[in-house]
Amino acid sequence: MILCAYQYRFYPTEEQVEYLAKTFRCARFVYNYALNFANTQYQAGVKTKDQGWSARINPSETTNGIRLVKTRFQRATAY
Repeated sequence: MILCAYQYRFYPTEEQVEYLAKTFRCARFVYNYALNFANTQYQAGVKTKDQGWSARINPSETTNGIRLVKTRFQRATAY
């Protein structure tokens, strides 16, 4: 098996820098909001049934944050 790696560098325009910054802020907000919601539900003792919603959502930066929270929270509370 041969492993190969590529390294890329891009130089965004000012408009692209602004867009990327907004996208990252939005993803961070959604992740923190979902984490806070999951912690609140857990502390209240609420058992939530998995609706399978994360499997049907088109992947994007914001939904990736929600899926990360869901996966990590399920692992943390699985014991």
